[in-house]
Amino acid sequence: NLATALQTYGRLLVIYDKQPNGALPTYATVMQTRNSAGTASNTAFSDPNFDNKERFTILRDITMVLPSVTNTAGVLTNIGFDQQSKNDINAFNIDIYIKLKGLHTAYTGATAGIADISTGKPPAKKQQQKRKRPTQFAPVPQIYRRGPRMEIKYCDIAASDDNFNLVGGTPWVLLNGVVQGAGNNQRIGNKISMKALRMKGQIINLATALQTYGRLLVIYDKQPNGALPTYATVMQTRNSAGT
Repeated sequence: NLATALQTYGRLLVIYDKQPNGALPTYATVMQTRNSAGTASNTAFSDPNFDNKERFTILRDITMVLPSVTNTAGVLTNIGFDQQSKNDINAFNIDIYIKLKGLHTAYTGATAGIADISTGKPPAKKQQQKRKRPTQFAPVPQIYRRGPRMEIKYCDIAASDDNFNLVGGTPWVLLNGVVQGAGNNQRIGNKISMKALRMKGQIINLATALQTYGRLLVIYDKQPNGALPTYATVMQTRNSAGT
């Protein structure tokens, strides 16, 4: 990170493209986030684009915090972490070995960039011809059955930057909501299974006063109605008088 400001996040993505077309895809084509209203956005923490999950495969995803430095003829100065400037990691050496497990690639004999990537049809035809049987040995007819497929396509993380130094307020963010309403597929009454929840980022107290408490709650709503419930609806305290 050669910026002179504070530290920032760095994300390293190694992506396999099953359908190369000779052009480098945009970041939004590979990684994209949609909130509960179906609005698309792109951040450093965007998940794989659900519309193109059949095309791209994430082989490696690494996130790191990079302190800011100034590089002058190989000498690093102005390190972002002032309190621990002598102990900070300023440069991350990347040495990664990834087993591709037989992933196919298409190439030409000429040395050039991504614009020379071919479509891969000749290798596919060659494999098909190699597996071809004689006409007298007809393959046995088979019926392929495929179960229904359903995915949650929208996550709401557009307002995930909530700081604990908000006076009189409680950060309350909808992290995973199913789209409901006009213009979207109605899923009220249908059941959708969620396999996992991934949370990444930092929790930082930006107040200049003394330390404070931070509380992280991950809550599952059994009766979602399309609106974010208030904090008092989920968490509440009552004294002996019932207040």
